[in-house]
Amino acid sequence: MRHRLRDRVLRAGALTLAAAAVLAGCAIPVPEVEADPAPEGPQPALDEPRVDRVLGAVGEALAAADAAQDPALLAPRVTGPALQTREAEYLLAQATAESESPTALQTLTTDPQVIAVSHGEEWPKTIFVFTTIADGMNTPLLLGLQQDDPRSPYHLFSWVRLLPEVTTPATAVAAEGSPQVAPEAEGLVLTPTQTIAAYADALSDTESDYADTFAADVFRTFVSEDRIAIAESVEDAGEYTEAFAADTDVAPVSLGTADGGAIVFGAIRSTQTYERTVDDSEMSVGGQIALLAGEEESIDVETSVTASYYLTVAFYVPPAADGATIQVIGAERVLDAVTTE
Repeated sequence: MRHRLRDRVLRAGALTLAAAAVLAGCAIPVPEVEADPAPEGPQPALDEPRVDRVLGAVGEALAAADAAQDPALLAPRVTGPALQTREAEYLLAQATAESESPTALQTLTTDPQVIAVSHGEEWPKTIFVFTTIADGMNTPLLLGLQQDDPRSPYHLFSWVRLLPEVTTPATAVAAEGSPQVAPEAEGLVLTPTQTIAAYADALSDTESDYADTFAADVFRTFVSEDRIAIAESVEDAGEYTEAFAADTDVAPVSLGTADGGAIVFGAIRSTQTYERTVDDSEMSVGGQIALLAGEEESIDVETSVTASYYLTVAFYVPPAADGATIQVIGAERVLDAVTTE
């Protein structure tokens, strides 16, 4: 019995010595695990799968709100100029629903074609999305989305329809992300803030000092031709005036382009005023303006009628250089209020 006990003790001692030898590094070496090196340079705030999830959530919110034409359903994923524009479109659709020319909602898609994502550690973080062409539309959309802080979801803050035959500027390499451009950033033809105010001035007046700062665009041409036609149509009874001004409550949102320029989103308010100035004359205003005011056919102008519009615009602002001009790449306008006197 004593011999067997001693044998067990000896074997146990041998195992202990063997284990000690392994721990001392005398046996098979422990494998080393190498971690991937940290990426160098700027990185986008979101990768493609997460951008897809954001766009999917925004698309679902839009679909639900549009089906009910209920702006409260937009709040979880839509804000700022986009929210204001969609609310106005709901009101206009409801006001014209029983008319001969009902106003349909602008078709929105979140299906991406080109994506630009901001880089950097600061908030808000920004995504610009050039979409595919939605069913029934002729051009893609440019969407702007932002996340205000780490705990907030991304919201759609603006969108525009791209103007026909527009060449969009190249954004930064997707793997690196794009720099955010401050509202007062210099080194461009105009700062983003100046760009919005200057374009509003150019829309108001064809002789504006800023008229040549912008390349010709179909939206500005339409506004100018429409203003002349309306003024001529009412000249026997009164006057027609139109004014544009930057919405100073909305700061421009911008991302840098590959050439050192910027894509800039901004908001502009405009008013169209029909004023009867000739005694015993008759002046009336029809169409969407009358329908939004609750009239079935037209408004008889006693003193004046003012129609207010909300306009979102996207620009390509190049780096400052002799002869460089700002390009309007997209615009969206909606009637949102009518007042009479």
